Amino acid sequence: MASHQELQVRDIAKSFPGVRALEGVSIAFKSGRVHGLVGENGAGKSTLVKIIAGVYRRDGGTVLIDGQEVEIHDPRAANEAGISVIHQEFSLFPELNVVQNLFIGIEDTQLGGTVLNKRAMERRAREVLGRVGLSVAVNLPVKYFSVAELQLIEIAKCLMRDAWLIIMDEPTSALSESEKNTLFRIIRTMKEEGLAILYISHHLEEITEIADEVSILRDGRLVGTYEVGEVSQQSITNLMVGKDIELVFNRTRRPLGKTVLEVRDLSREGRFQGVGFALHEGEVLGLCGLLGFGHAAVCEALFGLEPYDAGSVALDGKPLELSGPLEAMKQGIMYVPEDRKREGLIPVMDTEENLTLMSLHWLSRLGWIDVGEQSEIAGSLIDRLSIKVSSPRQTVDNLSGGNQQKVVIGKCLSRPPRLLILNDPTRGIDVGAKEEIYRIIDRLAGQGVAIIMISSELPEYIGLCDRLLVFRRGRVIREFAHPEFDQKQILASMLGTAEATPAEGESQ
Repeated sequence: MASHQELQVRDIAKSFPGVRALEGVSIAFKSGRVHGLVGENGAGKSTLVKIIAGVYRRDGGTVLIDGQEVEIHDPRAANEAGISVIHQEFSLFPELNVVQNLFIGIEDTQLGGTVLNKRAMERRAREVLGRVGLSVAVNLPVKYFSVAELQLIEIAKCLMRDAWLIIMDEPTSALSESEKNTLFRIIRTMKEEGLAILYISHHLEEITEIADEVSILRDGRLVGTYEVGEVSQQSITNLMVGKDIELVFNRTRRPLGKTVLEVRDLSREGRFQGVGFALHEGEVLGLCGLLGFGHAAVCEALFGLEPYDAGSVALDGKPLELSGPLEAMKQGIMYVPEDRKREGLIPVMDTEENLTLMSLHWLSRLGWIDVGEQSEIAGSLIDRLSIKVSSPRQTVDNLSGGNQQKVVIGKCLSRPPRLLILNDPTRGIDVGAKEEIYRIIDRLAGQGVAIIMISSELPEYIGLCDRLLVFRRGRVIREFAHPEFDQKQILASMLGTAEATPAEGESQ
């Protein structure tokens, strides 16, 4: 393994058309240390990583390894320098087996390079997988493995390439708590072996748990680098956004309006059963539960994404029968999906086109889109939601995660919604962008929009919702109302360790 001790970036600068992505950034990443990197979406984290990994060419500044200036023109040069990146979206080939994925580009051959030395490759693969604590069938295609196992295979792939600096971008985004703990144990072992780890995450509790030091970026500039033990999570948050956001959950509470939605004894075999509730104008209703406990499936049914077997739904007092999402949208029901990249956006389209996707039915005249009205709607949404774009024609794939999420929400607002369903609306975005999303939700509730929300973060439920329904194994087992929310009781209900109290509207 390479025995490098330090990689430094000095006065790094990078610009894109209309955007100054990085300016004067200087950070050192040292062997045997875990270095956290945080910042809002759009702060420059990804740009800096891509410069280190050879994806982007810097406009200014220098990169040094052990004090010697190096030129990293492309990813191959980065690999040769001992730098590997584990992206949030894995770079593995699903149809290839573990050995094939580990040895892509570095195959072990014999007989003059004409034949693969499969036995040696399998032996080496098992050795490297053993270093990360993974014992699997190395001849099995990786598509059959769990996300946690794929994460470990990615780490093993880095070790196969003699990497000494490993960059991890949001490595726990799809991991359970126990899987995260396993990953952290491996990271600590890698640190003891002398590797340098650059750890990027929006979860500040992870940074303070696993990192030795943390660098904070804001608007393309380095705010500072701090020893983790000398700075609190609240201080990091404030440095990221440049202001105190302690009141980020301080939603305005208003009197509720008339009933918008009535759900009675809604059931779908194997998904949910006997679900009932009412929702009012200006109310934010949280549906929570462990993964697969039915709350997300109920939201999909209310948007027409999947049918239900029994029960009834009424919107503004009238029976609601949905043939699919288009019919839901015609009725004023809008849905923000959990995965913005796969389900919420068309990456190759520009911002304007994405913002008006859910309005095409109304913008079309004899099969032609009214481009003038389309531009007017998109421009208004960009202003209302403070979406940061160089122009409405900027490809949405080039926006930061927070701005992409605002586009997904914005397209649901291109026509005034009667009911807005939000499935984890702040997933994978930074604290500053979250605050903006919270304000949007608060503003919409103030305008009388009825909102159903799912979140992966319990504090969001407590801060944003007026009521909370806890699901367990497809049933609503308990209801909580603001201001009597109790985080411990809510969590205990989700985990099944608290006595269940039937929620209003649930069939007995």
